[in-house]
This record gives sequence, structure tokens and C-alpha cells, in this order.
Amino acid sequence: MGDDWAACERCAPLIRKRQLHLLLDRVVAVAPGNLNRPERRKFRSEVKAAHSKFFAADPRELHS
Repeated sequence: MGDDWAACERCAPLIRKRQLHLLLDRVVAVAPGNLNRPERRKFRSEVKAAHSKFFAADPRELHS
């Protein structure tokens, strides 16, 4: 928690390569619960809006 962002090992390469569509596929695939097709579409749309803002902010990876 805080100002820094973090990504799991499977999502990090998608973020580095700025592959939003593949990242969204992964987010929807690991979503909790049993979503039907319309619910998955709605969820993906909501997540896309948030992640698009994240990519627009031009995230940079920090190495410590």
C-alpha cells in the first residue's frame, strides 16, 4: 500500500510491454467468483478504464 505500484510476476511483463489487452485478459481470468459473459464484459470494461488511466500516467519501473 502507498504511492508505489506492484505487479505479480505474470502481470509485470505485460505492463513492461504495455500490452493492455493481455493484461485485461489476465485480470478477468483471475477475477473472483463465477461471472457470466455479460458480467465479465462489464468487469473488463471497468478494469480497462482504470488500467488505461494507469498507462496514460506512464508508469516507470524502479530498481532498488
